[in-house]
Amino acid sequence: MPTWFITGIDELVIAEKVYSICKGIEVTSFYANEVDLSSLTSRLSSANLFSLEEAYWIKEVNRLSFNKRTEKSLRELISSAPTSTILIFSQELYFDGEYVESKKFEEGTLAKLLKELADHFVDIPYSPFAVNRWAEQRALNRYALLLSKNQVEKIVSMSRELPSLIDSELRKLALLKTRAELERVPDEWFERIVTKTIGNELNEIREMILEKNMSAIYLLFEVYKREPIGPALLSELHRSLETIYKLKTEEGMGAVKGKSETRKMAHLRSMAKRWTLEDVIKAMRIITETLFKQRTGRVAGKSPDEAQRNSLAILIKQIANL
Repeated sequence: MPTWFITGIDELVIAEKVYSICKGIEVTSFYANEVDLSSLTSRLSSANLFSLEEAYWIKEVNRLSFNKRTEKSLRELISSAPTSTILIFSQELYFDGEYVESKKFEEGTLAKLLKELADHFVDIPYSPFAVNRWAEQRALNRYALLLSKNQVEKIVSMSRELPSLIDSELRKLALLKTRAELERVPDEWFERIVTKTIGNELNEIREMILEKNMSAIYLLFEVYKREPIGPALLSELHRSLETIYKLKTEEGMGAVKGKSETRKMAHLRSMAKRWTLEDVIKAMRIITETLFKQRTGRVAGKSPDEAQRNSLAILIKQIANL
């Protein structure tokens, strides 16, 4: 049977593809850093014509310590797979939202080798529209939940557009179903169950800052009534500016838009057209100065959290005025 190499934004969509390939055959799965390739090769080599059909799924191939020895082991493993065995390699492309890491993997030696050796390569398409459609169909077909368009958009946004997180929210909604058949989800019920997370609000503030929208200050003050987000916001904002910088360089602007591009990445591409390189550098310097002031207590406030919040409000004003 054939060998497959599958990439996708999230393990859940990859798993759906894996089980559709295996069609009822029991799948033995490993993370790449937990499997001994030589031992698996020996196991597959010992199979005979009368062996039962088997399927092996090696996840997160990026976890392999890739070198010439690993390359040799992969070639031996794939060449040793008998006709009764399905061998699947996969890699999630989200990489915690790190666009650069995702592109590095896709263009790296390991990915190129697996594309060369595998009988089939599948890059599961992904776009904001596609994930909305996936969420709507997942709710309908798996949980018998009928979501409105607005509810679909909210649950996708709150779950960072990741199918596995969307599915977790759908399972929570399904627990409150009153009957087995298809059921609409009341807005009141939806709002109570699918809570707006701090992470989602942090992302909103980050986007508003990149858009140089001073209204980010109001949302910042609301979030700080519940939880301080200073270090996380500064880290996310700096990473976003680094990505914008790379996109604005000759190499970055010439990069082909990938199939697995999230809404976050699409937003950063849009921002790259609005920012100048000079302003990107200035904004990164403002972040560094803000972090230094927070760590040295150089911003006034009745408490450490209030001082941190005030320093972020100043940062928002400074970046908005670039």
